[in-house]
Amino acid sequence: MGQIKIELDSNGISEILRSEEAREIVAEKAQEVCSRAQSGGLEYGTDTIIGPHRAVARVYPASIHAYYSNLKNNTLLKALS
Repeated sequence: MGQIKIELDSNGISEILRSEEAREIVAEKAQEVCSRAQSGGLEYGTDTIIGPHRAVARVYPASIHAYYSNLKNNTLLKALS
């Protein structure tokens, strides 16, 4: 078989990463992580933006109690797995 050469269009890839569909996908994944973290009864929130290079989502402690609990127990890190 012959070799196949693929050349990526960096402008096209960048457009896909900054699209509304990409934002929805990362928002959905962030919400899943948030739900797993909230199973302990603590308050966590999500935020999604379309940055200069790609769509970005974050999950953060929404209360001071959740903040300190996350520091002590790594709640958000455990919610990722």
